[in-house]
Amino acid sequence: MGFLEDLYISAKKGLDLNQVPFDVQRTLIRPKLLNDIDIIERSLLIELKQADDSFLRTKDNSDTTIPFDELEFIVKNNVPVKQFIKRVKQCVWDLDKISTSDDQAETELLHRDALSVKVLNLLHRQAAQVLLLSGADDNGRASWFVKQPKAFIQAVLLEGDKPANPFDNVDFENDLSSLEQEYQNYLRRGGSSKRQAEICREDQTLNDQVTECRKDVQKWDKKIASEKGERLQEYKYRKMLTEKKPANLISARKAALLDEFRRCDINEYYYSQRAEQLASEDFSKVPDAFEADALKNRAKYLKEHDLQDLSKEEADAVFVLAEEKAKKSKNVFL
Repeated sequence: MGFLEDLYISAKKGLDLNQVPFDVQRTLIRPKLLNDIDIIERSLLIELKQADDSFLRTKDNSDTTIPFDELEFIVKNNVPVKQFIKRVKQCVWDLDKISTSDDQAETELLHRDALSVKVLNLLHRQAAQVLLLSGADDNGRASWFVKQPKAFIQAVLLEGDKPANPFDNVDFENDLSSLEQEYQNYLRRGGSSKRQAEICREDQTLNDQVTECRKDVQKWDKKIASEKGERLQEYKYRKMLTEKKPANLISARKAALLDEFRRCDINEYYYSQRAEQLASEDFSKVPDAFEADALKNRAKYLKEHDLQDLSKEEADAVFVLAEEKAKKSKNVFL
């Protein structure tokens, strides 16, 4: 028995069904499950026994919905694809079980009613999210479900020793067959990181301006060193103005950078790297837009994190984990 059947039994206990014929009870319980679809949504991501009340609870005493960000939860909790697909399969078996009665006509109706459609489409959409954000797959099962949902559902039912076709009349709202390729193309194009690219150019402009000011200061130093006449004070004054300009530029850029981070125009990695550069007045190179881009150089990463003494196997393991984390962070930001 899986979480959906558990929820079905809980919903049944919450209704007064003493005077209701058994064959009518389903028509009363299923709308309650449909109303609590967000509990099903959350239960797919974490086992019920691991969840606290605040995770599963959808409404407080003031009837205000508690926000739940699926994408953020998937990434922050590193939802394993294998575990997720296992819950998906159990959910399909539970849905089939609670949709089956002794009456064939009723069974056919339940397998294509609003609850069946909503739950199966939820499974389909969430599988795509977990697949894309994890960057992994369960031996191709998640990809199969995303690309061929009906064939996947049929196979799951057969695996559970159930008839293969009860849900054949359920239509999936979205065609996600090309989603993986479209998503990768989106990432390669930069996706919604256009503003991030503009900010990188703005920071490069600042670097150029500061570098130019430093060159000008050196020029004034040379003139001051060679001047002994009445222009000496003028050169010193011009040098002072030139030295003040970078400080004003840096101060304005720090404030703008913080605003851009708060507006989510830039990601946390870029913000922290650039803020550190501004604090140390390092204007040699603008940081990579994402940590995932910076991790293309394995040797550089190991050196920067003082990991050169690790064995090749240990270094590879550390680097792979860092790559996976950085990739997920980039995907979520985009």
